[in-house]
Amino acid sequence: MERDVLIDSNALEDEFYALKTIYEDDFHYENSGKLWEGYLCVYPDLYHLSTLTNDGDEFFVGQILETYSDVIRYELKSILDLDGLNLAKDNVYTETASEKYQKGTKEWISLLDTIPNSGYEFCIAYDQYMKNQEFQKEEYKCSICMETKLGLYCYKFDHCNHVFCKACLCNYYKVLIKDGMVEAVCCPHSECRNKEEQAPYVPFKDMADLAGSAAADQYRNLLEKHQVDHDPSRTWCPITSCQNPATRDKDIYKLAICQTCSFAFCSFCSMTWHGEHIPCRINDREAMIKKYMDAKENDSQNTIKELELRHGKRVLEKLEREFVENKQNQEWVKAFATSCPSCDLAIVKSDGCNHMKCYSCGTHFCYVCGEYLSQNDPYSHFNSQYSPCYRLLFSGIESVDEENEVT
Repeated sequence: MERDVLIDSNALEDEFYALKTIYEDDFHYENSGKLWEGYLCVYPDLYHLSTLTNDGDEFFVGQILETYSDVIRYELKSILDLDGLNLAKDNVYTETASEKYQKGTKEWISLLDTIPNSGYEFCIAYDQYMKNQEFQKEEYKCSICMETKLGLYCYKFDHCNHVFCKACLCNYYKVLIKDGMVEAVCCPHSECRNKEEQAPYVPFKDMADLAGSAAADQYRNLLEKHQVDHDPSRTWCPITSCQNPATRDKDIYKLAICQTCSFAFCSFCSMTWHGEHIPCRINDREAMIKKYMDAKENDSQNTIKELELRHGKRVLEKLEREFVENKQNQEWVKAFATSCPSCDLAIVKSDGCNHMKCYSCGTHFCYVCGEYLSQNDPYSHFNSQYSPCYRLLFSGIESVDEENEVT
């Protein structure tokens, strides 16, 4: 509902003229003569306005501010264009802030205080409303279907002013959202898509109007997940019943606190917060050590730093040494030992024939080929001409001894 407040322009002009006569160059008044177009500019110089509290001028200052308040709150609220209001607020803030530090002993008067937030918001809403009214009356050519339609059935992107019909955008965005390509939900014009920087995403309220509430809700969830996944300062709460975004601590990178349930946890291992200097539990030790060794081999400093921050440099170096030793032992066992076919225990023969009996499970097997041997007649395996180990009962005794001496 619009509020009609009339101000006698002639009376205002007479009052300002009187102030101009009193203060001469210390007071300025400008009127474009186009009040209805939003070009009224009434101002005292900011420097002199800040010093008008001397010599008993408080009364005149009060009159000035009262007049300013009337003009800004009522008359200009329905006529001042949005850009002009933004510029006026920025200028007042910048100039008064600068003067404040230079003359801190003066009593300060800020014109910003005379502009209520509700009035400023009203100007923004009214300006947007009028722009939408004009947009809906004009005709535009959709860059997708190449048809000309009224603005009522079109959508314009504020940052680039590209216009598309709502039907085309609806189908286009629904496909992108269904496929999870939320990073592509922006202006589809080639000029915006070919830019290096990411074009602004479509606002949620606009998506609901374009593609429906269901698609808008899915779009909101996908976009939030995309933004959290690509933000190094944020992660996800590991609590199954929560799983909302959590923020990493600025001073302790491993520490993260959920914004919803306040659960504090380690952002590396997702376990309850265990302290900054306590290493994370290693679930897959071999995979982690291989990753660490590959990073050192390829000089991937970021990966090395992350792993050392997560598990500790000394812990990683110790595990790396153990991993290398175990790998060497496994290679030696593979070359010089035979595993029991029952319990898979690796056995190295130091002397004697190739008939072996596992000291762990008691299985009889051939040391050459690893096959089971009969408990009643184990040597038939070496005496049968059809056996692959025929006459190999004592084979390899010297070679094994020599290789053991070398190693």
